[in-house]
Amino acid sequence: QAMALLQTVGHAAVLSFGRVLAASAVPLDALLRLAPPPFRVLLSLVARMTQNHPDVYWEIQADNPCSAVARQQLLAALAALDDGVARADQGGFAAALGMLEHTLIADHRDYVGLSRRIFESINPPPAPDSLPAFRAAIDRVDDQLIDLLGQRQALIADVARFKKTSGTPVMQPNRVLEVVQRCKARGQGWHLRGELIEQLYRLIIEEACHIEYEHVGGPRESLLTSSAPAFQATGVQA
Repeated sequence: QAMALLQTVGHAAVLSFGRVLAASAVPLDALLRLAPPPFRVLLSLVARMTQNHPDVYWEIQADNPCSAVARQQLLAALAALDDGVARADQGGFAAALGMLEHTLIADHRDYVGLSRRIFESINPPPAPDSLPAFRAAIDRVDDQLIDLLGQRQALIADVARFKKTSGTPVMQPNRVLEVVQRCKARGQGWHLRGELIEQLYRLIIEEACHIEYEHVGGPRESLLTSSAPAFQATGVQA
């Protein structure tokens, strides 16, 4: 059943999308001149499937005893969409999207950022040509930064729960040094100053330690006292 959901449904949907395009009277080149990112993503999946041996995908559809049920569920979902549109049930359509957000995405918000990054890599926004456009572009980057910080905080809470059950100390000086050095090295590719990375990650890691101590409890140790070597470039003192 798991493999039917992981493979059968997705491949069947991509194949069906491709067959609709192939049967269309509209030339693909004309569509691509107007294509939004989701269209390009689906077409890239069609392209991937065409480069592999058909037996791979035939076995997924034919050999799994749960595949037939999965395809019927896909057909039923499409039929329900078609029926709702025919009845002009806009409220039901919105409710269905809300159900998907609550059931699938609420606990997996990282996929919102992932979709944004995929779409922007496929169809990057035009270069700004005015101050408001530059500001809008910066706002989009800031949104991504906040989303990623939120995801990091959520992971820290999971780490805190693990440390509490395993008896692991909150302060891990070697890990702090590893994180800061790795990020400084990555920042060099963007010409970011090491001092900036240290200052930024001092705040981020201090907040992470605060979250972990809230879960773990016990006496608190200063980040700078335990991990001073990670912040030498900024000359901060414990």
